[in-house]
Amino acid sequence: MSFSLIEIDPVHRIYSGHFSSFPEDIAVHGVSCRRGGVSKSPWDSLDLGLHVGDDPADVAENRRRYLAALGLDASQLVTPEQVHGEAIQRVGRSDAGRGALSYADSIAKTDALITDEPGLPLLLCFADCTPILLLDPAHRAVGIAHGGWKGTVRRIAAKTVLRMQREFGTRPEDVLAAIGPSIGPCCYEVGPEVERQFQEA
Repeated sequence: MSFSLIEIDPVHRIYSGHFSSFPEDIAVHGVSCRRGGVSKSPWDSLDLGLHVGDDPADVAENRRRYLAALGLDASQLVTPEQVHGEAIQRVGRSDAGRGALSYADSIAKTDALITDEPGLPLLLCFADCTPILLLDPAHRAVGIAHGGWKGTVRRIAAKTVLRMQREFGTRPEDVLAAIGPSIGPCCYEVGPEVERQFQEA
């Protein structure tokens, strides 16, 4: 599997990261970059988060641009209130638009979303933490998890796969998984209290 940046909108110069092993005919996916949006400093420019103090109108336009470049409708996206936990939520067509324009109506206190609804965009936000993308090609189901250190200690990736197994009949051995860009050891060092929790887990 390889990860590459592709220009998906030459007008706005929007780039997106893609994993070669994820078949696009089953699930469109992407990892956004910072260029090509309308947000002003310090969020410049393609900020997709409604929870960081950016102008909501700018975030809405950024989401519209990015998702349109992927062939998706930003008004239909589903996004959670991420809390560094282990809660996983199955979402469907009735959830379309939750968190699209207002953080207040996002899926509450959730760090992973799963669905088997075609064309339903899922959006999670990451800064230092690790994006975990999951695809079950046999059942045409997807999952995305927020892998911060707390979620990783609590095994959020494995729990998301197991939830997909319960909800969709996913066989773990069929799942394609990708780990997105995140902070590295050059810029992030944990203390003994965090190390101890990983050892205990």
